Amino acid sequence: RIEMGEPSAGMRTIRLAVNGLDATGGRYELWLSSASGEVSAGTFRPDKSGACTVMLSAPDGEWTTATIVKAGSDEPPVATVGL
Repeated sequence: RIEMGEPSAGMRTIRLAVNGLDATGGRYELWLSSASGEVSAGTFRPDKSGACTVMLSAPDGEWTTATIVKAGSDEPPVATVGL
């Protein structure tokens, strides 16, 4: 689940709540995409059960897609959702 906060000073807070991640997978990264490009909103680690709730931030924009990937990996995305 992704909740985008209201813009403030050119930034948006993002509350990310996920589960079902590989707890031994290390760090994950949240990417936001729009027609004009993409930006990393930050990295996070799930707990031992594979769950994580974290507050991240990203520049304000017309983001259309959020993608979770294993940080530093060329593996396919773990999850992608429309915003």
